[in-house]
Amino acid sequence: MNRKLTIKDVVAVPPPMHLPGLLTFEAAARHLNFARAAAELGVTPTAVSRTIKTVEAQLNVRLFNRTTRSVNLTEAGSSLNSKIAPALALIKDSLSEALLANDQPSGTVRINSSYVAYRMLIEPHMDAFLAKFPLIHVEISLDNVLGDIVNAGFDVGIRMGKKVQNDMVAMQLGPAQKESWWPPRTISRAARNPGPSMTC
Repeated sequence: MNRKLTIKDVVAVPPPMHLPGLLTFEAAARHLNFARAAAELGVTPTAVSRTIKTVEAQLNVRLFNRTTRSVNLTEAGSSLNSKIAPALALIKDSLSEALLANDQPSGTVRINSSYVAYRMLIEPHMDAFLAKFPLIHVEISLDNVLGDIVNAGFDVGIRMGKKVQNDMVAMQLGPAQKESWWPPRTISRAARNPGPSMTC
């Protein structure tokens, strides 16, 4: 009885690689200088060289061409760096965001305001507000028409005067003629999860 044998493509399985080794490789590849990479990582140049040798041994491929005067990526090193550098940058950014998000308010606040109200009540305080709450993204739409901010998807509407739509809840921001209108869903959400407010 004849049996048909099929040879399948063999996929190389990389060995387990620790993140510190990849971070060291990326820093050395970016600087092309072990001393500068070491300074960035807070280790010695000897430690960087030792880590690079370990990574090369694990992959069984040379990643750098090293002389007493220069450090350059090999073709394999250049290819590896082009693939992992964006991924490592994403990891670093994600970790930074996680650290910044420690008990800090975050998210998007959409504000609809008249031009005058923006100039008087919002613009003077924006820099200080964003510096205090860097994870909050503020979107501001300016017009002088008191439209339906609920259906338009806004969280806050700010106008000069006392005209308020029937389904709005007014909150005074300044002297008697300066008021803000909030959709009921925003008031309810704020009551459940108190966060920062823009005050004037």
